[in-house]
Amino acid sequence: MQCGGGALSFPNGKGASWAPSPTGTRQGVSMSGDGGFSMPVGDFLPLVQYDPPAKVDLFDNSSLGTAESETSVSGLPS
Repeated sequence: MQCGGGALSFPNGKGASWAPSPTGTRQGVSMSGDGGFSMPVGDFLPLVQYDPPAKVDLFDNSSLGTAESETSVSGLPS
């Protein structure tokens, strides 16, 4: 299962927590692997500073999933 390709899941989940909603509150949810999280990790600072209703689920798969899948398709060792 790929939840967010190209490290987009975390920034999109963060943005969703600040999006306006009819009820006034919305929880942004991000599900990403450790490689996809490490690329936009600088976006984590506003979550700590402003504490929006966001949930970050981080999976340790010890790789950057997009790069691993591309190398396996081309026959290169990962």
